[in-house]
Amino acid sequence: MRDELPKGWVKTNLGEVCLPVESIQPEASLAEFTYFDIGGIDNEENRIVETKTIAGRNAPSRARQALRKDDVLFSNVRTYLRKIARVEDEYPNPVASTGFTVIRAAAGVSAQFLFFQVLSDRFLEPLHALQTGSRYPAVRSRDVFAQPILLPPTGEQEKIAAKLAAAF
Repeated sequence: MRDELPKGWVKTNLGEVCLPVESIQPEASLAEFTYFDIGGIDNEENRIVETKTIAGRNAPSRARQALRKDDVLFSNVRTYLRKIARVEDEYPNPVASTGFTVIRAAAGVSAQFLFFQVLSDRFLEPLHALQTGSRYPAVRSRDVFAQPILLPPTGEQEKIAAKLAAAF
């Protein structure tokens, strides 16, 4: 097996190409927000199919991660279920459950390309083995960010992501 990568490609880990996500307390700062939880992800189409509009004062204790359009939601619980989706639309005051690792692409990195990377068996299989707990087997966000990925130049990322999106 060749270890040689195409010109311009690099092997890195996911965390090296992501930006940090702000932790918030919606009960203290928002009158109302759009909440994303694991149950709202369709794991066959890998899309967000349900969100909830919640008054800030009624925020679930797990509502702690400020979202943006193009963030990727990666469920830390039962990774083999592939509850993974990209935030494709704008939402008012979007907030995600701490049950997700929120993957926010850095400048020059395609969010859609990262989305397809984290959906791949090559990415997911090592995480399955890292799950702990019996009732709700889960991985930690740091485990997700530590996973290796292959990253081509930005233009190639966009071309690959566009072809994959068209195929799905």
